[in-house]
Amino acid sequence: MPMTSAQKVAAYIKLRDFEKSAKDEFKKSMERTTKAMEKLEAELLDELNKSGAKSLACEAGTVYKSTMLSATVENREAFKSFCAENDMWEAMDIKANKTFIKEMVDKSQEVPPGLKVTQLQTVGIRRS
Repeated sequence: MPMTSAQKVAAYIKLRDFEKSAKDEFKKSMERTTKAMEKLEAELLDELNKSGAKSLACEAGTVYKSTMLSATVENREAFKSFCAENDMWEAMDIKANKTFIKEMVDKSQEVPPGLKVTQLQTVGIRRS
């Protein structure tokens, strides 16, 4: 016999709760491992820095340094002016503000030029 909507909702909530519990339990079980790995990474980076090496190969494997860059816009107008004055538009990532575009499309039913708007329907399930 097929499940009723109420049974499907109850089953979904039960599965979601189980999934969250399992993820939390796994994360907690990995805390010691993660801390141990972070400690070893720090020690190995210290060894590389002290020796002036970029990498170190040994019978167990290779450790190497890599540099990650983060660029955060602290002053939007200053950065925008810099890009415009130097014709460096490729220095910026341009994306549409979803909230603004949704309100605009809801009011006028028109999509601004240069944009592709896609709407996807999903379901949300909450307990009663």
